[in-house]
Amino acid sequence: MLAGAAMAGQSRVNGELGHQIHNGTLAGTISNMTGLVVLIGIIAASPAGRAGWTRMVTAIRERRLNWLFTFAGTAGAIMISLQGMLVSVIGVALFTVAFVAGNSLGALFMDMWGIGPAGKRALSTRRILGVALGIVAVAVAGSGRLGQPQALWPMLIPFFAGAFVAWQQAANGRITAVAQTPVTGTFLNFVVGTGVLLIAMIPLGLIGGMPEAYPTQWWLYLGGPLGVFFVGVTGIMVRVIGVLVFGLCATLGQLITALLLDLWFPGQVAEPVGMLLGVVIMAAAVLIATVRKGRA
Repeated sequence: MLAGAAMAGQSRVNGELGHQIHNGTLAGTISNMTGLVVLIGIIAASPAGRAGWTRMVTAIRERRLNWLFTFAGTAGAIMISLQGMLVSVIGVALFTVAFVAGNSLGALFMDMWGIGPAGKRALSTRRILGVALGIVAVAVAGSGRLGQPQALWPMLIPFFAGAFVAWQQAANGRITAVAQTPVTGTFLNFVVGTGVLLIAMIPLGLIGGMPEAYPTQWWLYLGGPLGVFFVGVTGIMVRVIGVLVFGLCATLGQLITALLLDLWFPGQVAEPVGMLLGVVIMAAAVLIATVRKGRA
């Protein structure tokens, strides 16, 4: 739940930064670079993190780890760019609900195919129902926009990004399992993500130019540390509870924080009644998919 709250906070921070500098990709690049600076300090002080690199490379050479998993940071780069571009348009809560629905659907398949470190997890009625309710929640949350087709399509973007991030979460769990520390996978994510964003900034900078000034509010630069926390927790917990259960549990913290942020920063375009109903349905989806019958 705390990881989900951090992700909602990152969405708000990056969205506001992107709005102020009129460049969502640059906001994402700044976020990743600040996170990378934090991680450089962590890995410099962590012998376990450095040893994790050796274990990861050995696992790739021995084909115990798919080398494609090292590109998981690409999903994070896309995600934070979308935060910078869309959160100021559709609000944190609506962005979060759409993302979570896509993430839940993607996580269902990650567990079914055994991509994550927890191994294959068979389909069950409660899992399928949980994901189905999550998609219904997105439809209900966006119901206030049914008369505005041009305003609906932005919700599809975080939906598909969420599915891609489900693969990132599975990949991070695999890397953490072989490295025996979340530091290695988190650092690799930010290195790859920052590289992707810097490459994307080259044509964007040439076409649109760079901002003449940057905001001075310190909290607008917290996106990177919040992302470090989220990716690190992901690497640890996905190994234990699987991709789907982790994603849905994190959803509770994510949705509650997103709603609070939209209340504290008014002016977003989410329709209140539909948004609240969507959150209630999503909470039901989380409970159905995660709560298991216990023995007496």
